[in-house]
Amino acid sequence: MSPVEESENWWYLSYIKCEEDAYKYEGRYKCSKYCYIMPVPVKRYKIVVLASDSNEAFNFVLMDKPVKHMVGQTTTKMILDNPKTEDDYPKKIRDIAGKEVTFVIQITNDNVKLESQIYKAIDYFDKEYSISLASDDTMAGFAASSSSEAL
Repeated sequence: MSPVEESENWWYLSYIKCEEDAYKYEGRYKCSKYCYIMPVPVKRYKIVVLASDSNEAFNFVLMDKPVKHMVGQTTTKMILDNPKTEDDYPKKIRDIAGKEVTFVIQITNDNVKLESQIYKAIDYFDKEYSISLASDDTMAGFAASSSSEAL
């Protein structure tokens, strides 16, 4: 796995109860999907990586939960530890390159109808844990019947 997009957009603002973007609205913030109005939004990770297996390579958008577990800190703490400078991208995020993991992805209408090959990773498992899951018939059955798939 390697970061594709090293930009200042490695985090975003969202409503606390969902992962949808929040934007400024009349001195407060508003959820872009549910239109909730909030005084203070939550900062969340959102990074793009290129990952592959022996057959194919895909772009994945890693959401807050998997990135937070991989780097070991919240988005807010990462921002505090990395003062903004020109072309600054946190080293801890760069350091996830080369990790071997299994992603739990969310299949969207874009993936099915438009054949988009950009997948939203909502969780991950380390390589060692992934191998044990692959041999667990119960988990394999669950993944097959779920709306998300493990790659």
